[in-house]
Amino acid sequence: MKRKSVSILLAAILCVGAAFPAYIQDEKVEAQESQATLQGLEPIEGRVIVKVNPDFEGAKDEEDKKNSTSSEDSYTMETLLTMSESEEDANSTKAKSSANETEKMMVAESDELSTEELVKELEDCPGVEYVEPDYAIQSYAVPNDTYFAQQWNLQRQTSTTPGAANVPYVWGATEGSDEYVVAVVDSGVDYNHPDLKDNMWTDENGNHGYDFSGDALTSSGDTDPMDVFGHGTHVAGIIGASGNNNMGVSGVAQKVKIAALRVLDNEGQGSTSMAIKAYEYMLEQKEKGVNFVAANNSWGGAYLSRSFQDIVDYAAKQGIVSVFASGNTGADMDANVNAPYGSNTEGTIVVNASDQYGHAADYSNYGKINTELFAPGDKILSTKPGTILQKEKYGIMSGTSMAAPNVTGAYALLKAYYGNSADMSEIRARLAGGVTRTEELKDLCVSGGYLNLQKAIESPYPVLDELSQKDGQAVISGYFFGNGMGTVVMDGQSLPIVSWGDREITVELPKGTVEGPHEFVVTAASDASQYGRDTFVLENKGVIVENETLFDELPVPDYEKLGVSLYDDESMMYSVESVSGNIYVTGGDLYEMREGERYVVLLVYNTDENEWDKISTWIPLGLDVKLTVSGDTLYIYSNKGTGFEIYSYDTAQNTEFVKVAEFARSESIQNSSIATDGNKLYVVGGSERNPSDGTYAPTNKVYSVDLLSGACVEVARLANARVNASVEIMDGKLIAVGGENADGQWENSVEIFDGSKWTAGVSYPNVYENQMPAAASGVYAGQMVVSGMMSDEAHTSDTYLYNVKDGKWMETDKNLDDEKVYFADGVVSGDYFYVFGTTHMKNDTMSKFYRLDMTKVNAVPAVPGDDTKNPADVQGGDDTKNQETPQKTTGEPSDPVQGSDPAPTTKDPSATITKSAVTAPKGTAGKTASGTGNKNKVSVKSVKSTKSTKTGDESTAAVWSTLLCAAGAAVVIGKRKRQ
Repeated sequence: MKRKSVSILLAAILCVGAAFPAYIQDEKVEAQESQATLQGLEPIEGRVIVKVNPDFEGAKDEEDKKNSTSSEDSYTMETLLTMSESEEDANSTKAKSSANETEKMMVAESDELSTEELVKELEDCPGVEYVEPDYAIQSYAVPNDTYFAQQWNLQRQTSTTPGAANVPYVWGATEGSDEYVVAVVDSGVDYNHPDLKDNMWTDENGNHGYDFSGDALTSSGDTDPMDVFGHGTHVAGIIGASGNNNMGVSGVAQKVKIAALRVLDNEGQGSTSMAIKAYEYMLEQKEKGVNFVAANNSWGGAYLSRSFQDIVDYAAKQGIVSVFASGNTGADMDANVNAPYGSNTEGTIVVNASDQYGHAADYSNYGKINTELFAPGDKILSTKPGTILQKEKYGIMSGTSMAAPNVTGAYALLKAYYGNSADMSEIRARLAGGVTRTEELKDLCVSGGYLNLQKAIESPYPVLDELSQKDGQAVISGYFFGNGMGTVVMDGQSLPIVSWGDREITVELPKGTVEGPHEFVVTAASDASQYGRDTFVLENKGVIVENETLFDELPVPDYEKLGVSLYDDESMMYSVESVSGNIYVTGGDLYEMREGERYVVLLVYNTDENEWDKISTWIPLGLDVKLTVSGDTLYIYSNKGTGFEIYSYDTAQNTEFVKVAEFARSESIQNSSIATDGNKLYVVGGSERNPSDGTYAPTNKVYSVDLLSGACVEVARLANARVNASVEIMDGKLIAVGGENADGQWENSVEIFDGSKWTAGVSYPNVYENQMPAAASGVYAGQMVVSGMMSDEAHTSDTYLYNVKDGKWMETDKNLDDEKVYFADGVVSGDYFYVFGTTHMKNDTMSKFYRLDMTKVNAVPAVPGDDTKNPADVQGGDDTKNQETPQKTTGEPSDPVQGSDPAPTTKDPSATITKSAVTAPKGTAGKTASGTGNKNKVSVKSVKSTKSTKTGDESTAAVWSTLLCAAGAAVVIGKRKRQ
C-alpha cells in the first residue's frame, strides 16, 4: 500500500473534556496502520480520508455539495473540509492548475471495497495528494473515581502537570488486566479496603498473600498479611486501586491482582531473610501457575545483600521484574551502596522521585549509573488502611516509596497492553526508554528523564542492557536501536561499527582501552535525539593495568581457588597492612568455613611475584576484623560486639596466633579503627549501640591496649565521633582523619592524640557530600596519604597528602579510580601505596586492588575544609583524669559515659591478661607471609561465593530501621550487623 507524503494537522476531536489530536506523518500507510493497531485503535474498514487539489475529477462538478458521489459506483465521497489558499501561496508565481484555488479534505466510504482496495482505487487518481485509512480514535480515558482530579501523577502531561506520567494515554486502550499478579513486598495490604478489595489476589485457600514479618503468629509466618503500619496499603493503591468505581482513587493499573507479601512489621521493620521468604513464596506460586509479573520493593538499606540480589536475579529469569525505590536521603547512588537492591540490571528497575513539574524531589536519591528513571513520588494521594468506623481511607505521602509503585503499576498496565507479544525485558526497556527528558535530570539517572507512558509506547529511546567483550570487540544488546546504522560513542569517541541490528550492535574497541567503567551512547539513524546511554565495566583480566591519571590496577585474589568465602553482604571494611614487602588483607567479609564455623583468613600478596596466597587461622570471625603492624608482628583485632580480642602473629618466625588481649564492653561498638606504635594498640571511634532502642550511632570513645600486659582502658575521647576513620601513627602521635560522623557525612576535622589529649589538626579538604564516607590511608615520607573520597560529583580528585608538621594538605594528580571505591583500606610498602576495596555497578560487586607509585605523584596545595568542633573543648583530655590501668576482661567495664564527659578510670587496676596460644589449622603452618604454598597465577577478577547465610537465624539477619520521609511514607532500611 502506497500513499503520497503530507505534513498537515487534521482536526482535534474532543471527548470527555480531553482532546485527541491526530497528526499525519511523512510515512507509509503501512506504518500508520501498524502504529494505530499498536495503540489498540483499528482503521475503520472501507473508509479512507483523501486530500485532493482542484485537479481531482471526482469532486470537481460537486464541490458545492456536501455529499458527492464519484463516477465509480463502488464508493461515495463526502467533503470534510475546504481549505482556502494561504497568503504565501497567493503571492507565489507558481502556475495555477485551476481557476478555483482550493484544496479539500474528503472521506471516501465503500460497502464493497476494503480499506486497502479503496486506497489503491484512489491514490493514483489525478488531483489526489494522498490517501490514508480513517482511524478509529477515542479520548484519553478519565475515570470517575472521586479523587482522581487530585491524583496528579496519573494525569496527562500538561502545563499544570508536566511531571505526570501520561497514564490516560494507555487507558484509552486498556485499563489493565486481572490476568496479571503484582506482589507488594511491604508492610502488608488492607485487603478489605473498598478501593482495593476487588483487585486483591486470592490463593486456593482464600488468602490474599502471606505474612513473613516479625509480627506473624509463628516464626514461619501466617496467612494474614493485613497492613497495620500503612505503608504497603498506600503503595498498593498507587499500583492498582480499582478504577471507574465511583469512589476514592484509581491505580495506575485499574485492573490488576495484588498479592500482599508482608515483610515489615507494625513498626515498619523487617529483615533480609523475610524478603527472601517473600520472593520464595512468590516463585512457588509462579510454579503453580499464578501469573506473577512484578514485585514492588519500596524499601532499602545501608548494606548489600548478595543472597537477596541472587533471588531477585532468579525471579527475573522466571519473568518477574523487581522495582525498587532508590531511597530518600538525597544521596548519589553512584557513590554509595544502598542495599538490598544493588543497582540496575535487566531484571530490576531502580526509581527516583519527581514532583508534578518534573523536577527531582529534593529528598530523592539519584545516580547516573545506578538508577534508571524518575517517576511521580511527591505528594501522591492513595489508599490507607482503616476500620469501618474511620471515614477517611485515603492520604497523601511523599517519597521514592511512592515513585516505585507508579512504575510497577505502569509495568502491569503495559503488560496488559502488549500481552504475550512483549516479554519482561522488552516491557522493562519500554519503561526505561519511555521518559520525558529534561536538562535537570540528564545526569541524575540512566534515562535522563521521568516516566512518560505515551513515549514508552510510541517511540522509546534506545536502551542498552548488556555488554560483552571478545577479541577486541564489544557486543551491546538492548532494545530500540533501529534497523538503520546509527552511531556508537564510548567516552566521547566514535567507535567503528561491525554490525548493527535493532537488538544488538557489535563495535571495535580502541586499542589500549583502559579497564574500568566506560559510558556508551547509542544513537539511532532515524533521529539524533533518539539516543540511549549506559555505563559498562570493561575488563582486562589477570594483568597489571597501568594508567597515567589513575592508580595502577593489580590482579585480585581468586577466592574460589584459594578456598576463601565472602560473607553474604560483602559490606564490611577491608583492612590492609604490609610486612617485608608482602601485603596482608583481611576483613569481616573474608572467612574460611571449617567444622560449621567461620574463621578469619588472611590474604597475602607477594609484591615481587604479583601472586596471591592465604594464611588460615583458628580465630573466630568477628563482626569486623582489622590489622595493624609493628616490625614483623601482625596484630589482628576481632570485634565480638560487646568486646574485642587481639591476636599477634610473627610473620618472620611463622609463629602461631597468640591472643594478647581481650576486653568486654557493656554495649556493642562496631567499625572502629586501629593503629599501634608497637607498645600500645589504639581502638578509635566506631558505631555504638544504644541500649534503649537498639540503634547505632558514631561514638567518640577511644581505647588503649598495652600489648605487653594486655591491659585495656578507655582514654581521652575524640572531639568528633566518627566511624571507620583513617588512623595512622606518625612521629609518635595518633592521627585520626575523616570517617562517618553523626550526620552520615565525611568528618572533615583532623584530630591528633599525643598519649594524653587530643588537639586539632588542619581539616581535610571539603568533599562531595553524597558518597559513602570512608577512605584508605597510609604513611609515606612523613606524610599521611588519604585516598577514596571524591572531591566533587565530577570526581576531580580523591587522593591527598597531609603533612602534620606543616599543617598542609596537598591534592595529588592521581585518582584511585574513575568510579567510587567502597570499604577500602591501604598501606605503603616501599615506594608504593596499595589499596584494596570493592566497586559496585550494575548489581555487580567486584574486589579491586590498586597500586600507586609515590615517586611519580605530583601535588599542589589544597584548601582545608570546613571544621566542626574544637578538640580543645573536649573534657577528659587531661592525662590525670585518664590513668591507663588494666581492666578485667571477664568483668563489666565502667558505666557508659555520654557526650563529652571525662573518660572514666578503670575499677580494677590489678587485673592482667594471660596470653593464650591459638595454633594454626592443620596443613597451614608452613605458609609464611612470603607467599609460599599455592603459587598459581591469579587470572580471575573476582569469584562470588555461592554460599549464603542462614536466613532463618535472626542473629545473622539484617534488621531494618524505619526512616519516614516528610509525609511519613518511604521506608529506608538500616542494617544491624551480625552478632
